[in-house]
Amino acid sequence: MGLKSGRKAPFLENPLQRTSFRTSWTVPEGAGGALIHEARIVDINLPNWTVNTITIFDRLRFFDIQVASPYMHANTGEGIYAVPEIGAKCLICVPSDGPPPFVLAYIMPPETLPFTDDEVNNPEQAFALRKGSTYGGGRKRPKPGDIIMQGRDGNFVILHRGGVLQFGSTELAQRICIPLGNLVTDISQNYNHFNTGGSLNWGVVQGSPEENPETEYKHTFRVFANDEFADIRAGFGKIHDPVLEPTGDDGETSDMSQMNIATDAPIVFEFVLAPGGFETNNGTPNDKSRDATKLRVLFDRDGNGMMRAEGSVALRIKKKLKLTVDENIEIVGKKSISMKCEDTMDIVGGKSLNIGTADGVMRLNGGTKPVATVGSFVNVTLPISLQIMTSTGPGTIIAGQVLTGQVTTGNPTIKV
Repeated sequence: MGLKSGRKAPFLENPLQRTSFRTSWTVPEGAGGALIHEARIVDINLPNWTVNTITIFDRLRFFDIQVASPYMHANTGEGIYAVPEIGAKCLICVPSDGPPPFVLAYIMPPETLPFTDDEVNNPEQAFALRKGSTYGGGRKRPKPGDIIMQGRDGNFVILHRGGVLQFGSTELAQRICIPLGNLVTDISQNYNHFNTGGSLNWGVVQGSPEENPETEYKHTFRVFANDEFADIRAGFGKIHDPVLEPTGDDGETSDMSQMNIATDAPIVFEFVLAPGGFETNNGTPNDKSRDATKLRVLFDRDGNGMMRAEGSVALRIKKKLKLTVDENIEIVGKKSISMKCEDTMDIVGGKSLNIGTADGVMRLNGGTKPVATVGSFVNVTLPISLQIMTSTGPGTIIAGQVLTGQVTTGNPTIKV
């Protein structure tokens, strides 16, 4: 049986001149030469995943043709694919055996770039490296073996030779994975991480002065993943929304003001436990945080600090503890203060040592009897008889008599 063309294979005519696509065995596979046309994308049909193109030289138009890919499969759309933009330069393939034309690949147009300062100073080297036009097209400068994906707006994925993976959207928003030591390096201007357990916000504070931008790190934690609000917040940098102190004696506003804590210098560290007191995504205190605070620790940029705990605090140290304060130490207990030592306790005052009570009794070594001081009237019982001289002559005060007198002397360095 003869073939439709009336001639023996292989066919030599242009596939575009054929009168029909391959529809039966009478048109054998590969019955002609495939054609490759250089073209540009002029329109895109996103719902159909097709493009319209016009060839550069012959001005041929190919409408609603699909774009080839390194790999695709009809099962759930798996594969590697990209949607082109209008103006992209491409190669159109017209198959030899009847299927519709398709975009085979994309190529860069040639361009001539101005010489850089280094190339102007070394013209021989510049001309040796530049043999004809460049086809860079704004692509990142690669190294042999690199595989690069880059978007028009600067986002990129680079598989470096040697196993290094680099991806990001800008130079200040990228991640680099290095196989040496399994190192992961993040580079960012602002960083947000959201987790079922809380969130992390780190970077330049929006609205801060451009000439001296302020930074802040906030980390929030939920105690239970189903809670709407976070319970714990840790902040570093310049804290812009510190938790407020409760009013009155419940807070430390007065003491902080008297000790110049966080009045002239900004708070640069704050740790707060306030159940349900923080927005989880950004760490902002809500209307509960002030009264719900159970623990707050802060330091300002001058090194002043404050800690307020609504519960008990225990401190256990196995070895030595030394407390050095250049100015005053003040300990206030609203109930009782107890100090115990199993060996020797020394209390030394450089110039004076004042021990007393406001209106109560002071006891030394558990004593129950009052101590007489200079000027006190006391009663003295004579243990033995005492010979005395009176105006009428010698006399005797028998033992056991009680005499009354006033203390006139004592140790002037001890006053009780």
